[in-house]
Amino acid sequence: MSHAVFKEYLKMMDPAKLYLLKSDIDEFEPVRQNIHTMLMTGRLAPAFAMFEKYRDRVEQRFDHALALLDKPFNFDVEESFNLDRKKAEWATSEQQINDLWRKRVKNDYLRLKLAGSKDSVIVEKLKKRYINNRNQIMRMNGEDVAEMFLNAYGNSTDPHTSYYSPSSAKNFDVQISLSVEALAPSCKSAMNTDKSVKWCPVARQPNPANSIRAIAL
Repeated sequence: MSHAVFKEYLKMMDPAKLYLLKSDIDEFEPVRQNIHTMLMTGRLAPAFAMFEKYRDRVEQRFDHALALLDKPFNFDVEESFNLDRKKAEWATSEQQINDLWRKRVKNDYLRLKLAGSKDSVIVEKLKKRYINNRNQIMRMNGEDVAEMFLNAYGNSTDPHTSYYSPSSAKNFDVQISLSVEALAPSCKSAMNTDKSVKWCPVARQPNPANSIRAIAL
């Protein structure tokens, strides 16, 4: 089980293998061997340490990507970038992963250029995209990391089970409430016609008591 949870946790963090290095994965090996103990004791410090390394790598990669946008790309060179990297090997050096990012950024640039965007617009758009992507990871807190790790465990044992942190559970309740409320006018309209309506959802308020729970679907 420990190996399956470890593999799923890595996949949730870095599914395209564009951030972490092979040396990072080797460094995480003791975590792979002790996940069962971590889950039994509730001591998730090693999982948090893995995420800290991942977050450092994310910052490094996007800093590199942003720097690449300050220089022109040579589109006369014939090269390729594989978008589907699920079966790819982990990069073994900074030079190798930097070259992967050069090709990724070049590909993003070319796709926008072929769509008719001007160079200045492309650079601005990609910088905004990369900064937003980086900030999403940098803003993750301990609660978010715990949710990710516990969902890696859940996905490894039962893919129909999800763990919601307190914040995620609150957001889930709000979204469900808003969705149900949005259906109410449609139901009311349907009841004013000759058509039969089997059921009509009733809007509900978020329940603070349900802020922490694992939901099995």
